[in-house]
Amino acid sequence: MEIIEIESDILLFQFESENRNLVGNNIFVMTDKVKALLIDTGFERHIREVIIELSKREIKIDIVIISHFHPDHFLGLKLFEGSKIIGSQYYKESIEIFVDESDPSIYFPDIKIDKKYKLKFGRHEIEMIENPGH
Repeated sequence: MEIIEIESDILLFQFESENRNLVGNNIFVMTDKVKALLIDTGFERHIREVIIELSKREIKIDIVIISHFHPDHFLGLKLFEGSKIIGSQYYKESIEIFVDESDPSIYFPDIKIDKKYKLKFGRHEIEMIENPGH
């Protein structure tokens, strides 16, 4: 894992591909030095490393935005409890395809985005819009 500081309050956690034929994973983190907002979780093994690093910095993950519900973007949600999860209103269709668990609701977003959603975090305002496709 490589941590790239994009701005003083935006970090990119970059993970190499474990298979030369596939791309790696990226997890973006915005922080106000106490709380963090994540964009995607990657797989459990990825987010576990991010959680450890943020814990060392005494930063609590407050909000997780899932860009889209493909396994390499949301399966790490399994490790979250108490964080606000934001994702597309179309989450169920993807979860039904990719998740084979007795209780898939652990992956359901708390806030389901329809056409547009705005969120302020730290000095940033994030606007999420519906964008069908990958």
